[in-house]
Amino acid sequence: MQWTPIRQNTRVLIAAAWICMAGVNHTTRGAEPPAGAATSGFTHLAPLAEAKIVDASVDYPGGAFRVGNIIDGDTRSEYSSNCAGVDTFIEFDFRAPVSVAAFRHVDRNDPATISSSNLVLIDERGQVIASSAVTHVNKPGGVTDHLLALPATARRVRWSVTGLGRLGFGTVGGAEIVFFRVSSIDPTPALIRLDVRPVPALEKTATSLLRPVHLTIDYPYAESSDAVIKVTGADPVPLRLGFGTCDLHVSVPAVSEETTLKATIEIAGKTAAQQDVPLKPLNRSVIYILPHSHVDIGYTEIQTDVERKQVSNIARGIELAKATAGNPEGSRYKWNTEVLWAVESYMRQSSPEKQQEFVEAVRKGWVGLDALYGNELTGLCRPEELLRLFSYATRLADQCGVPIESAMISDVPGYTWGTVSAMAQAGVKYWSIGPNYVDRIGYTLAEWENKPFYWVGPSGRDKVLCWIPYQGYAISHILRSDLTPEFLFGLMLHLERTGYPYDLIHLRWSGHGDNALPDEKLPEFVKSWNVRYESPRLMIATTAETFRAFEQRYGDKIPSFKGDWTPYWEDGAGSSARESAINRASAERLVQAETLWAMLSPERFTAAAFQDAWRNVLLYSEHTWGAHNSITEPDVQFVKDQWKIKQAFALEADAQSRKLLERAFEALPDKPVSAAVDVYNTTCWLRTDLVMLTANQSEVGDSVIDADGKPVPSQRLSTGELAILAKDVPPFAARRYTLLSGESAGDEAANVKDLTITNGLLTVGLDDKTGAISELRAKGIDANLVKADSTGLNDYLFMVGSDAANPLRSGPAKITVKEAGPLIASLVAESEAPGCNRLLREIRLIAGLDRV
Repeated sequence: MQWTPIRQNTRVLIAAAWICMAGVNHTTRGAEPPAGAATSGFTHLAPLAEAKIVDASVDYPGGAFRVGNIIDGDTRSEYSSNCAGVDTFIEFDFRAPVSVAAFRHVDRNDPATISSSNLVLIDERGQVIASSAVTHVNKPGGVTDHLLALPATARRVRWSVTGLGRLGFGTVGGAEIVFFRVSSIDPTPALIRLDVRPVPALEKTATSLLRPVHLTIDYPYAESSDAVIKVTGADPVPLRLGFGTCDLHVSVPAVSEETTLKATIEIAGKTAAQQDVPLKPLNRSVIYILPHSHVDIGYTEIQTDVERKQVSNIARGIELAKATAGNPEGSRYKWNTEVLWAVESYMRQSSPEKQQEFVEAVRKGWVGLDALYGNELTGLCRPEELLRLFSYATRLADQCGVPIESAMISDVPGYTWGTVSAMAQAGVKYWSIGPNYVDRIGYTLAEWENKPFYWVGPSGRDKVLCWIPYQGYAISHILRSDLTPEFLFGLMLHLERTGYPYDLIHLRWSGHGDNALPDEKLPEFVKSWNVRYESPRLMIATTAETFRAFEQRYGDKIPSFKGDWTPYWEDGAGSSARESAINRASAERLVQAETLWAMLSPERFTAAAFQDAWRNVLLYSEHTWGAHNSITEPDVQFVKDQWKIKQAFALEADAQSRKLLERAFEALPDKPVSAAVDVYNTTCWLRTDLVMLTANQSEVGDSVIDADGKPVPSQRLSTGELAILAKDVPPFAARRYTLLSGESAGDEAANVKDLTITNGLLTVGLDDKTGAISELRAKGIDANLVKADSTGLNDYLFMVGSDAANPLRSGPAKITVKEAGPLIASLVAESEAPGCNRLLREIRLIAGLDRV
């Protein structure tokens, strides 16, 4: 038996139209044949039955990259180690001794690639019987096929990574691993598989149009063969086949009516494989390419450096647009801002001349303005905060004299429904959505990629055209290379395979990594492509241009959906719970302050001060939550410096909102006397709610009366504060209450008995061991709203690592009465708990209010 190995990076180039990509996407390794060995047939290699994984490097946290994915038969699911790099390994057990002859590895479709690995074969006694070094393709999604020097009988195989890709990323693993056994010795290589796919593209020649055809050959034999590939309408292609798969592109004449395309593989003059496929006329298509840089405010670099870089990107984008303005249509450079944070910084820092240059670039269509201020975690935003996401866009649109009709968002998966209403109020009609392509995104891409739809808002009247392009915002990150014909052919085949029904395609191009520089090579590639290819035509474009063209062509065919697109990443805000709470309070306080200024002194309203405060609120809710290594290296200075800036957004917004609230009362004509308080309702509906006065504010006494002299429910709390129940305060109005010495009015019904509190509307009971809510009853509902056999409400669970099945719990709870009523009744559960110094939970009911 003779095995002939294929040399490293085998390539066959025959004429301009013929490209064998065996060495581009696949490699095959084998042993040199022993001297004098005779060929007795072709050794057919078949996949071994699924192996059991008995040991492996720890998975990347989150549950999406479990090691089992690497043997599930689906290349869309992947295994990644938790940054183990060259310490990444997997040990497979075949359950019984088997003959192992070859190995296939499909790499992650990610920049974290593998350059080399090692196989160690172990027998049933646990003895190492062979090892084999593997050189990998080292490309995202690349397939490496490897022949062992000779088959070896093994019970287990340990695969370990020995070399990383050129970027050195440690989150390596793979999409699939398959082992092969010797199945049979065949007289001829009759089990070759051939897959033929005409590419939805048209190539120009001087006299006609050609249709690229993609062929994939799966050659499952250890010995190589000299073959000839024949396709109808093309010259024969000689090719040496070795174990594994080989991809070819060949061009045939385009057709105006459907015909049959025949492809054959001949070995020694005989047909070894054949496939006939229909070749149909092709509709012309257009790919709109949107250049931008994904704006991470931090993460890759400290925030101030990112700001300088993104401001520079705007300037460079304008320079490239100016330099290519004479190019043919479609190859003229355009820059999409993605968000407006950097644009605001650019305008603040620029001279009047530079500002006007920017305005002119917008008017010429060189710069596309995208309306969101930042890539926001919309699920964290208060309602007014959603509106403020677009307030700078409306001001900038007025300054430029150009409506901002489009928005982009990148990285973030999932958005709260109210975002549609906020967009509609700002005049935004189009939304290019580019979620992260791999990490904690649920089914965002699987369900919605390249399925444009109108998202109808809660009112039923507002709608926004939403569209997720192929691989979200990050296809250029995945490729880690310039745009290539091979990628575009693959994209067109993918769209055809997935049933994409439109002739207009939307593609993001955001450089090689987050906060990347503009791709200066893009215009020349587009120019040369459009010279060579009739279809798809490439168009460098802005977001609004792309969506406007799509809507004009397909508006009556676009489906509509409504509901919440529930976000995924907002849970990260729990890592800085204190600052998150501060920021939410600041957003509410700013709404109150603005309303009070409008009610009391609108002529004194300081718009710039409010805009600056809202800017800080938005920057805290923006998706970049510290440095990229904040989890793995929380104590390094780079991480601390980024958190200090991120934290400052919340702290500064807190200080600004408090100051603006105080200033709203400066011009108040009728201020209350020292023994009186005015309670303002800054909402547009009648309010009954609790008002809290500090001990100093309420030192006069515990008795409270309204303007008519009627007693008002109140209670002196254990903290020294005085609680007042303000009833029926009109919208956008105030009521005055006077404090007197004496006892509180206490005819309300909040009280505590043992571990239960009630206010006549609600009853809440605590578990005596955990301190969680074990009973919740509401007036008019004859049932306990807490499921008896489930975890209680407000229970404490602490997850270590990525294993959600066995969380840690808080210790035994000490439960005490904090407030006994009659206005407020509350219980406090105190426990030791993992992940914190001490756990205090106060459960409170207020008389007359139906909330816990």
